[in-house]
Amino acid sequence: MQENGEYPPDFVAHGLHEVYSPFWSDLPHTDIFRCISSDLLHQLHHGVFKDHLVQWCTALVAGGATELDKHLQSMPPYTGLRHFEKGISPITQWSAGEHRQLQRVFVAALAGSVDSRAMKAVRALLDFVMVAQYHSQTTETLTRLRQSLTDFHANKQIFIALNARTQDHFNIPKLHSLLHYLETILALGSLDGLNTENTERLHIDFAKKAWRGTNHKDYVFQMARWLQRRESALDVEEPILSDTEDMPSDSVAHPHNPTLPAAPEVAKHPPVRGVSVPTLEADYGAFGFVATLTTFLMEEGRLRHGFHPNEYDHFDLYNGAVLHIRPDAHLNPNLLRMRIRATAAHSNGPRKSHSLPRWDTALLEEDHDAYAEFGGLNGLRVVQIRAIFKLPEHLSRPVLEEPLVYVHLFRKLGAMDEDSGMYKFKRATHRGQLWARVVRLSKLIRPCHITPKFGRTAVPRNWIGEEQSCFGP
Repeated sequence: MQENGEYPPDFVAHGLHEVYSPFWSDLPHTDIFRCISSDLLHQLHHGVFKDHLVQWCTALVAGGATELDKHLQSMPPYTGLRHFEKGISPITQWSAGEHRQLQRVFVAALAGSVDSRAMKAVRALLDFVMVAQYHSQTTETLTRLRQSLTDFHANKQIFIALNARTQDHFNIPKLHSLLHYLETILALGSLDGLNTENTERLHIDFAKKAWRGTNHKDYVFQMARWLQRRESALDVEEPILSDTEDMPSDSVAHPHNPTLPAAPEVAKHPPVRGVSVPTLEADYGAFGFVATLTTFLMEEGRLRHGFHPNEYDHFDLYNGAVLHIRPDAHLNPNLLRMRIRATAAHSNGPRKSHSLPRWDTALLEEDHDAYAEFGGLNGLRVVQIRAIFKLPEHLSRPVLEEPLVYVHLFRKLGAMDEDSGMYKFKRATHRGQLWARVVRLSKLIRPCHITPKFGRTAVPRNWIGEEQSCFGP
């Protein structure tokens, strides 16, 4: 009817349109719905996570978006992890990278501040999102994928019960699409190869940047010429690129992918020289540094007679180190280089703002046999790094070349929280003081991100900004 120019009032009122015979209707052995593959970017990141889950959870947090922003602002910095200094409310144009960064801390930002069933639903859905992005899948990972979706559906009604979702149903097309992810993976393989994020990224290089290079008149010809010249320039530059070019400073893939991680790396020369023991204690929080170092040298059998550490010694410090992390076939097949930092507050001159202190946390290998046999977190303890230093030659025989680390210990990990899947622990104390230890740098296995424990009350002011002190001294 519409083909003949007729538009009945009932069609117009109900928004009905004539359906033409599709091109695939008579094709044999064709199921058009199997041609629609799962899309991580628009279905998971933009759709289920940002448009729905984030909105529901924001409504559940006491204080709403303002309080959730404060939770994110009070997160400690971590290698390769974005710190949302202003929260997420000011973000108007989301990218897939921002979605992934928020997903990594979203459970921690909500733990303790929302209902138990809501926390289980959030954790289950984010588990589904993470596993769906794996570069390779196995029977075990697909079982976890299916169980995560089952757990979400078992707890999702809490969002309606608490008025976080105004509609009384979950008939959401993008949420329904999750039911077909397992089928798509079994038929077409891992979803990273089907993600439209890859082609959208090319839109920036081949369309947006090319458009900016024109005078916006007769732009198609100019864009084609711009792309042709850029490709020609890349063809000339590519042969002279060096494999030893400096890598980014935080978290990057190791180019050689060895089976076992290499030794930790530090700067060739310590950048902070001649730091006294009183300065270590005052600026770096290295309380009882002399006694702690003496204990380490005694345990290592390196304590020299007549050359014990004392308060008049000076030490050269490193601002950080690079740890090598074993590859994970599901996440990254390459060996990662992750940086840890231990820097005191310092001035950057009269024209720049001063730098805040940075005390990263890491996992320390305490029981080598348990860690080697069982892996995971077995035999490991969370520590806060306060100083990475080089031992003066006169304090050890033979000379110890490996850098040492002064750390504050946290208590050993206990039971995992059933709702959030996270561990809760506190600082370890010894005789009423923070428990400290000096260890070899090679005993640090990998960086570890810890977050403050939130509740139903407002975030304390001193947890945010320059006076951030959610973990004490």
